[in-house]
Amino acid sequence: MSSLAKRLGVSLLFVLPAAALAMMGMREFHDGWNRDEALPIPNYLILGRIASRADYLRAVQPLSRTDRADGENVIAQAEAAIDAGAAPASQISLIEQGLSVSPASARGWLLLAFAVHGQNDVLARDAAEMGFLLGPTDYWLVKIRLKCATAMWSILKPETRELALAQVRLTWEEPKMRFALFSLLTSADGAQLVTRAYQGHPRDILAINHWALGLASVPQP
Repeated sequence: MSSLAKRLGVSLLFVLPAAALAMMGMREFHDGWNRDEALPIPNYLILGRIASRADYLRAVQPLSRTDRADGENVIAQAEAAIDAGAAPASQISLIEQGLSVSPASARGWLLLAFAVHGQNDVLARDAAEMGFLLGPTDYWLVKIRLKCATAMWSILKPETRELALAQVRLTWEEPKMRFALFSLLTSADGAQLVTRAYQGHPRDILAINHWALGLASVPQP
């Protein structure tokens, strides 16, 4: 091998890793840029906060331009589309795409359960189970988990029901999570879920009722 070829070979050894790192950095930059354009929706989805349909719709396009190698980006796009008014079933393929690269996404499994509920209840039941089993202490998932349990109680496995009831009790025992409990009590099915969780504990139910009534009486800004 000529000395020139050797020098070129050595140079390439340094240039190629640098080029690869530059490409990765550019991809992450564009990913962050598009997520920022979608704000505050990505944060609202995690925190369980409510935004207007227009805001969700505005976030769908920039989220669709985020890195597809990150399944959470794809799942966030599907969730924003659903909250903007799209039929959950219309987002099944997108949710499955996200789960194919991020199979440990509890939020993705819970969204899949919602999307297929009523069409494929066996898959909905199994997806809900995965959504409860993964990251059981992730408090930011409590609201979507309880929403799932409320909507699909009749088809859930006994083990998943127990996990759901444990989540209800956690929302009362941990003050920072009570935002999810109050939201749950605003519907008849949600209130019934709370009653199930505290069956045989009337003092706890009474305390929860007093707390909820007191919160509801506070004037909203």
